[in-house]
Amino acid sequence: MNLSGAVALVTGANRGIGKCFVDELATRGVTKIYAAVRDLDSLKNVKEPSGVSIIPLTLDVTKPSHISAAAKAAGDVTLLINNAGVNCMDRLLEASDDDAARREMETNYHGMVNMCRAFGPVIADNGGGGIVNMLSILGQVNLPVMGSLSASKAAAYSATQAIRAELASKGIDVVAVMPGAVDTDMSKDFSPPKMPPEDVATEALDGLEAGEWEVFPGEMAKGLKAGLANDPVEIQKQMMASLTGAGDAKSAARKGKYMTVDAADGGQFQAYIARPEKGSGPGLVLLQEIFGINDYMMDMADHFAEEGYVAVVPDLFWRQEEGVNLGYSEEDFQKAFGLYQEFDVDQALKDIQDTITTVRGQRFVNGKVGTIGYCLGGLLAYLSATRTDADVAVGYYAVGVQDYLKEAKKISCPLTLHFAGEDQFCPAEAREAIYKQLEGKDGVSLHLYEGQDHAFATPGRDHFDKPSTLMAYSRSLATLRSVLGPVYDLEHLWDMHCYHEFATRDVDATMATMVSEPYVNHIPTMTGGVGHDHLKRFYKYHFVDSNPEDTKLIPISRTIGADRLVDEMIFCFTHTCEIDWMLPGIEPTGKYVEVPLVAIVNFRGDKLYHEHIYWDQASVLVQIGKLDETGLPVAGGDTAKKLLDETRPSNALMADNWKTSEGKPI
Repeated sequence: MNLSGAVALVTGANRGIGKCFVDELATRGVTKIYAAVRDLDSLKNVKEPSGVSIIPLTLDVTKPSHISAAAKAAGDVTLLINNAGVNCMDRLLEASDDDAARREMETNYHGMVNMCRAFGPVIADNGGGGIVNMLSILGQVNLPVMGSLSASKAAAYSATQAIRAELASKGIDVVAVMPGAVDTDMSKDFSPPKMPPEDVATEALDGLEAGEWEVFPGEMAKGLKAGLANDPVEIQKQMMASLTGAGDAKSAARKGKYMTVDAADGGQFQAYIARPEKGSGPGLVLLQEIFGINDYMMDMADHFAEEGYVAVVPDLFWRQEEGVNLGYSEEDFQKAFGLYQEFDVDQALKDIQDTITTVRGQRFVNGKVGTIGYCLGGLLAYLSATRTDADVAVGYYAVGVQDYLKEAKKISCPLTLHFAGEDQFCPAEAREAIYKQLEGKDGVSLHLYEGQDHAFATPGRDHFDKPSTLMAYSRSLATLRSVLGPVYDLEHLWDMHCYHEFATRDVDATMATMVSEPYVNHIPTMTGGVGHDHLKRFYKYHFVDSNPEDTKLIPISRTIGADRLVDEMIFCFTHTCEIDWMLPGIEPTGKYVEVPLVAIVNFRGDKLYHEHIYWDQASVLVQIGKLDETGLPVAGGDTAKKLLDETRPSNALMADNWKTSEGKPI
């Protein structure tokens, strides 16, 4: 549906997603918006945008008389957005009566259907248009702690399919929008990560304009949709865990599930397994901290699955207590240390070998199997290089390696160990003993992170340090890739991404080259986006079509590593249009610009994960006449010219200072 010139009616328009729909519609050429609410006083925070008429309308969608009156008052509507909804946050059977469930059905189902029934003929008489039904991903799978809400959204989803079929011949597009948790008053007591309501409105209208039937805004909704397609029973089980507090919608959206490992001495234990998108790959066994298979370990497994590995996290505490999943509170720390003190390292290595053997035997594991561990798992990773048939091992801030140095002569595979300079669990004297024994040994790499403490790579921990984490991750991945693979053509992936950005200017094709939740940061202007929806919005409205027609990239050099690529180039353009990402807020000057630009591109598997883009903004501003370089150490367009011709003069900006060193000994 083309929104230019449309007349819209938005229910629940006073706050949350409804208010964001009003704001977003105003940017897309809609000329009139009926803001429908139960209480007109609640519209005081809704401001009328320039060029758009906002018409307040009293409407309670649970009252047929209100709906009938609204249809008569808003007879020029071509777009209906059924946004009004309620969530009583109640279970089905434990509720004392049906009041909450009835209220949700009256609003979320009957209200929506009655609005479509009333406004379908109105929109048809006006030549056709569209209907957007705001539903929920919980209409696809029930979250028991919101059992009655989920049921009402499921009914509304089913009704939307019928409504679409009935109205298709009348030229009316019907879109079902199914987000996950959204940051509104309705979900203020809901703990999982929530997406901004404005992003929901943006993606919903993008879908309407693109002719889509169903839209799943946000990471949570997309993850659940993918999980339901892969293993709907497992997703239902994970949703069931919300009743005991053992799980939530975030865990339900995970890529993995659980598998069973047979122990050689009898018994079975569970392991979390996450597979790559293509379904198969080399095996990687992740060895836990002292907190069991917790969110961090599952997050890392999911990340390594995106890198192309079949990632498996065995429950190594199963002989003491099955299913340990601890956080980092003081209470959890005490329990974790209690388990650690009774932990049998020798038996755990046997369980790790059983896990490796099981992983090797899976039909979807092709090639070799490695290990990577953290804290206690770091020690176990080291020992897996001496006692198991692992093909490669990586350990983070391993605890107690100095007590097992006699086994160093048994290391049978490449090994990388990361140490924190301030780690009280591996103090300087212990580290010195480890380095003395292992440094220089073939196939062994040791990395020290000065100033960092134990668990520097664990988000949420007190000593988390992102720069060190990123450096260690790249080093770890280089070790794993060198033995296990998979090896991707990063150069081709980056070239295709740039092709769609600058040649075809195809936003969907550009996003398809990236992971599900990527980010881009243009460092000098801090423009870009974080997450799929935010970044797609940036690309669609502020980047892909915001580059001048004569934009050209001159490649200078390219460096390729295990998980990232560094591109050095010259970015050339004539400033004939406003360039939101590079020169936001500056009207076209018609000036020609050449500026050196560096792109540092990180990949996760065969997809782009993030981009950091650097250039000298002062040199750009000089070239378009917005900065007077007199007296400033700014070279302007000469920076690009010297990059192409190194024989051009150096040190010109140093002026007389450069002359002071002439003739001095060197």
